[in-house]
Amino acid sequence: MSTPDAPGGDRGLEAVLRVRTVRERDSRIGLQRAMLLTRQRELDTEQARARLDAAAGFEQGSAAAFLADRGASAALAHAVVRLTTLTTASMANVTAAERRWRLDRSRRRAVELILQRRAERRDAERERRRTAELDDLATQQWLRGNTGVSTPASNGAASNRADTGDNA
Repeated sequence: MSTPDAPGGDRGLEAVLRVRTVRERDSRIGLQRAMLLTRQRELDTEQARARLDAAAGFEQGSAAAFLADRGASAALAHAVVRLTTLTTASMANVTAAERRWRLDRSRRRAVELILQRRAERRDAERERRRTAELDDLATQQWLRGNTGVSTPASNGAASNRADTGDNA
């Protein structure tokens, strides 16, 4: 990205861009992992709810069997509540990871925009110098062709010919 005509170029800003790009990539990976974990927890919660819904209620048996059935149902209900809480926390992590990724992405884009604007300014300045040089050359050529006035460049060439004795 550095240009050879810019002393030092934008090496420092390009280094910042590399760091910002790595940070954005890392935060995007973190967001993807958070989303995968949240999806897995949602699936676990759905499965636990399905097991709870599919659990047959107590129909007959001893008091011990009734207590065992109620204990199993309570454990399934507790697992659903725990998994729902974990899923909610995972969703909050996804929101935080997305916010972080968006911030890192906007910071990277800001550095890219600065580099782009600097490159455009350098290009515009190079074009202005080129235009000015071409304008000077055209003016010198016009002066040589339309008037008897010699320009500094043509004076130097005429004096060199006179010095060498070559007046051709």
